[in-house]
Amino acid sequence: MSRTRKMKPTRSPTMLLVLLTVALGCGEPTAQEVIEKVQATYRDLETYETEGRVVSNLILDGVEEKKETSFHIRLKKPDLYLISWTEKSSEKPGKSMTRAVWKDGKQAFEYSSLRNAYAKAEDDGMAFSGIHYEVPPLFFPDLDLGFPDLPRMKDARIVRTEVVAGEECYVITGATEPRGGLTFWISKSRHFIVQRSEDIANLKVDFDLALRYHEAMKGRVPDELWEFNKKATEEAKKFFETHEIGGLSTETHTRTSTPDLSEEDFRFALPKDAALESRREVREKFIRDYLSGDKPRLFPEGK
Repeated sequence: MSRTRKMKPTRSPTMLLVLLTVALGCGEPTAQEVIEKVQATYRDLETYETEGRVVSNLILDGVEEKKETSFHIRLKKPDLYLISWTEKSSEKPGKSMTRAVWKDGKQAFEYSSLRNAYAKAEDDGMAFSGIHYEVPPLFFPDLDLGFPDLPRMKDARIVRTEVVAGEECYVITGATEPRGGLTFWISKSRHFIVQRSEDIANLKVDFDLALRYHEAMKGRVPDELWEFNKKATEEAKKFFETHEIGGLSTETHTRTSTPDLSEEDFRFALPKDAALESRREVREKFIRDYLSGDKPRLFPEGK
């Protein structure tokens, strides 16, 4: 009577390596998987608080100007925010400018120390116009705060890991339109954005497309606003065509937490002598002065 020997199933070396990697948790995620976890993290948060600084080294025609901005951000769903920042420039040592945007209930406000005045913002999008921080649009996806760059990056890839602000981070590089050189440092443990860096020299703007868009908008917006947008775009186009621009801007978050926050935490401490302005009146006066030549150019003259 013969006996049949049972053969043990065999696994290829490749399969064994895959199983070992899974068992030991050694598989590194892709850049896209990290980005998706970042989006999910901010989407699921109820509160967010961080502080840090932005260091910009703008090189214009070979001359470097350094700007350093310290910022403090508080956010709470569904629509409470307080962002304040103070900017110092190497061109004006000893002087600084403070600005803030906040919403402490239903009304959004903005403040500028340049005029020592504050105003009611017409909506959240207008309150955030002129500033760029990556986290608020990720945290408030339903508010009109602009488009975050991280989810729109093309050719995103993890190039290394690095410790920043005490956190081990994935370093992800890529590009968007119009930003051509972006780098993000993402916390491996918390999936927060710890740092963001942009190569200013790689900024690409299709001004001809913008001008065609403005032409198409003629008659759909007030004439004065249409003239302002056209003149400002033409001026920006000439500036970028006639100057050599470079440098690096890096935004670093040094302290990030998710504390309990109440509406009182979203009230900006205004100076006692701050004046209340009408944002619309200030904007309309600026446009009139700019079109009449009473206001300086938005960009320096070309070479």
